[in-house]
Amino acid sequence: MSPQILKIDICLNSNNIIKYVTAKGHAGDSPAGGNIICAAVSVLIRAAYRTIVKNSKVEACITAKNEGNLYFRVIQYEDSQVEWLKGITDYLITGIKDIETESPNSVKIVITVEV
Repeated sequence: MSPQILKIDICLNSNNIIKYVTAKGHAGDSPAGGNIICAAVSVLIRAAYRTIVKNSKVEACITAKNEGNLYFRVIQYEDSQVEWLKGITDYLITGIKDIETESPNSVKIVITVEV
């Protein structure tokens, strides 16, 4: 069985803030639930989401329709939250890029910007 790749798509809005994040698949060849790379990416994404929704001036939603699929979207935010959200976005991207650098055969991140 060949190793699988965890694909993370991050779409940024024109302010370079997370518009949405999707994580699909499974990293490596370990059984689901037993891969530290998947766990690390999942923790980063879930922590970013939980940090965002703690703020009453930001609205976001998350879904995990089935194992191996995670999605969250920032729906709306007040202008006063732009810099704060940029910090969370940078933190998430840096963390996932570091994992991709260390495990390039297991993780692929794609970042797009919508204007």
